[in-house]
Amino acid sequence: MAKITQPITTKQTVAIICDRCDDRIEANTPAFESITRIRHRCGYGSVWGDGTQVDADLCEACLKALIGDFGRINDQPALKRLQGSVLSYNKPTEPLGEQDWKGFFDSGASVSSDIMAERDQPVASNTTVDIANQLLSAIQHAFDAHIIHPNEPQDTVRFWDGETPYPVHPTWCAMTLLCETTLDRETRLNGAIALQWHDVLEDTQLPLPEGTPPAIAEWVNSMTFGSFSEEREQVWSRTPVVRLLKLVDKTSNLLDCSWMKPEKKRQYALFTTMLADDAEANFGELNIVRMARTLVAPILASDESLLS
Repeated sequence: MAKITQPITTKQTVAIICDRCDDRIEANTPAFESITRIRHRCGYGSVWGDGTQVDADLCEACLKALIGDFGRINDQPALKRLQGSVLSYNKPTEPLGEQDWKGFFDSGASVSSDIMAERDQPVASNTTVDIANQLLSAIQHAFDAHIIHPNEPQDTVRFWDGETPYPVHPTWCAMTLLCETTLDRETRLNGAIALQWHDVLEDTQLPLPEGTPPAIAEWVNSMTFGSFSEEREQVWSRTPVVRLLKLVDKTSNLLDCSWMKPEKKRQYALFTTMLADDAEANFGELNIVRMARTLVAPILASDESLLS
């Protein structure tokens, strides 16, 4: 089988300039993760003017200088509390380095026994805890990217209700792929992380975490397109795994597609059908193939009834 490759160009933010002090903060630095991005749409009677959009990017030092006297400080983020309660692992979360990721994808990987030292009996194997920690870190990066560092304010939520946090979508995609019991371990685990981050480069100001394995970075880049029309044309030059990940992505979009106009919904349904057929040819009748066809059927049936 011949392997066909092509260069893929994507845009990502490499630095942000603080609006107060003009310092340039480079990506992949601790200071970059601490930038506060204000995207505020003013209401009626605002001192800024009705409906005015107020934006600001502030480094941590400037934020402290401006609100340090009255800012409320919570030194235990919710996700870390979740990590501590679920895994009984109260060590602070460290940035994932390349060695951490390599350990995740090594089939013999395990973590030291002190991870569960506070429990009389472990609730799961060390390998399971290691995977859970990696998944939680991936989810945390996705939430930070989409909620704290979006390209636009509307990028923080799902379109159907304007309230559901956007990271619900990539998290659903990642967890759904992990439940595909007939896929090999590498595709499930690598694919889950790629799905968790598949919109980070397109919709947020954050890059992928430092130390991301090349395979995952390549899949994320291969899933990033400039538009839906470009995606429909170019996805067929991607690998079968990337097309499978796209099927999971589009199936999730169909779950909350009530905001779409009929023609856009029909285009999504037709595209998803093609992806499902392709996935079945390459991987068999997966759960996601059955789900996709179930969601697509009433959309296309409605379309046919209008034509009859």
